[in-house]
Amino acid sequence: MIRFLGERRCNTYIYAPKNDPKHRDFWRDAYTAEEKEKFRELDALAKENGVRFTYALSPGLDFDFSDAGYEKDFARLIEKYDSVYQLGIRHFALLLDDLAVRTAETAQNHVRLVNDFRRRFYEARAASTNKSKLLPRGPEPLS
Repeated sequence: MIRFLGERRCNTYIYAPKNDPKHRDFWRDAYTAEEKEKFRELDALAKENGVRFTYALSPGLDFDFSDAGYEKDFARLIEKYDSVYQLGIRHFALLLDDLAVRTAETAQNHVRLVNDFRRRFYEARAASTNKSKLLPRGPEPLS
């Protein structure tokens, strides 16, 4: 797929397979060493083909937005993204699609999550390196 995209001058591949249980259903679970090596290989292949490899998680099915659970789940989310960041991958997506519940409260929860992710993942890593260009600019805060 990545070679195909590069041959057609497409510049982005988003890793978001619904058949990877650690992408959606078991998003809290850590990757094995073998799985991490596959991500390194995919990222290298993408770079060779002029394609941006973007790693995505889809935690919306069971992310705990309650006062008691938000920070714990958010920490797990950051831990998971950070495990991929440590591999040298620098492009990320947070997906909240295909969810059964669609209410104003759910929308506000998603806004909070996306804004917190932007601030506490993207901005924190850019600040810690003192080189904001190491990470692409995150999305503008939602309201």
